[in-house]
Amino acid sequence: MRHTIWVLFIGMVIHIAGCGQSPEAKTNAANEKVAKAVAGAREQLENGDYELARSLAEDAMDIEGATEFDEVQSFLKQLDKKRDAKKAEDVLLSAERAIEQRDVKTAQKFLDEYLKGDHGANKPKAKTLNDALAEASSKENAQGVLAKLTDEHLAAFAKTGGSLPLGTVPDGAMQGIVIDTLRQVVDQEVARRDAAQRKVEAEKLTILKQEAADRANRKK
Repeated sequence: MRHTIWVLFIGMVIHIAGCGQSPEAKTNAANEKVAKAVAGAREQLENGDYELARSLAEDAMDIEGATEFDEVQSFLKQLDKKRDAKKAEDVLLSAERAIEQRDVKTAQKFLDEYLKGDHGANKPKAKTLNDALAEASSKENAQGVLAKLTDEHLAAFAKTGGSLPLGTVPDGAMQGIVIDTLRQVVDQEVARRDAAQRKVEAEKLTILKQEAADRANRKK
């Protein structure tokens, strides 16, 4: 509504001023109206109002009697480029928010979208985040971390899902995701150690039984 009133106002001014003008003067006045409309569109673009900026520019293309539209077309291309870049950066910001919220699936979706797109200006940053997310959410990596814990620390983490020895989990944006991944596999590590312990105990028992049998045979 604002841009329509603004364009109509300019039109009235040009119309009043143009009464009795020569064709050349009328054309110049119409081209001046186009230039003013583009200036208004640029102002709205700077304010971040992409829709209003586009509407003003498109209205300028319909100004009767104007012949100079190169500036409008150039502006529309600039607007589309900025709009696409802004949308891409919004996608990257959404990925970062998802990481903060420990939402691996959503973060991965946004990072894939950003990296596959053509308009992102921070591809190296997105690639770094993508690699870090893959590492932080890797169950294989988590199993390797847990395998290095003492039985005492592993049992405590399995029970509470809380604190770990200093340095076990790196600081940074991915810390929460790393901890969540550790929690996903901690029961497997506990079960692995229990099974290994039972195997050792069984082997010891077998050895003891064999030694007892050997002693008994020697006494015969």
